[in-house]
Amino acid sequence: MADLVDVETAVVALVADAVYPNGTSQPSAIVGPNGVAAPVKVFAGWPDKDELDRDLKAKKVTISVFSANSVETSMPIYNRDWHEFIPPAPTLEWTVDGYDATISGTPDPTQVAWLLVDGKGYPYRPLTTDGLPQIAAAIAAQIPGASANGATVTVAPPTRSLEGRVSAQGTLIREINRQKHEFLISIWAPNNDLRTAAARVVGPALIAPMWLPLVDGTNAKWTYSRTMNVDAEQLDGVYRRDFRHWAEYPTVELKRAQSAVIVGVQIGGSSSSNTDH
Repeated sequence: MADLVDVETAVVALVADAVYPNGTSQPSAIVGPNGVAAPVKVFAGWPDKDELDRDLKAKKVTISVFSANSVETSMPIYNRDWHEFIPPAPTLEWTVDGYDATISGTPDPTQVAWLLVDGKGYPYRPLTTDGLPQIAAAIAAQIPGASANGATVTVAPPTRSLEGRVSAQGTLIREINRQKHEFLISIWAPNNDLRTAAARVVGPALIAPMWLPLVDGTNAKWTYSRTMNVDAEQLDGVYRRDFRHWAEYPTVELKRAQSAVIVGVQIGGSSSSNTDH
């Protein structure tokens, strides 16, 4: 589940992409009045004073992403129901042709292969050591009169319907908390020209997105708060610009769930499997 660190990481990536649009092996997009691109550091957290002093003396620009202390509010949750978050993606597939059902793909112990014969289901969950022939043989052994040849199961007539299905594991999600937190993105520059150049790159990049993708697959709602110059430390060679933005994001609970298997197709044609939820 997402927390402050995950939001900081997403913001760092957003800023870094703007500062180094061609990758960190290429010059930055922050160019001073001399036409030279400044080296830039982007990181989460608050700068170390000694390290910052060294970087400023070397004409480097620092951009820090920091979760503002004690600036958070709880937001209402209107739905705590479970819903599908990551749909299952079966790696196995059946092809049915007449009385033959052939399984293909990659065996996965989290999936269950089914053959439905005249509406009755015959399931098998593969072992980690199983290949396709082992799956076919295990299912054929359950079905009266059936046989297996390689990855193909053949059922005996007078079967009226035959269908192959695969049940895969997906992920269910529900929201258990929602919070809104303020984040401080600061430019630390050795002079006003580089501070201005950096702000012209970073400011629009921060304002543009409405949502930030987080590592757990959820998204944070991203809104602008305010911007200001901080000039109290100019005598020490520090030119600072602060951007404040709000991130509203959920705390979620996840669990695995198996998809359902539904009966279906009449014998007599070719059909491929699918999974219903």
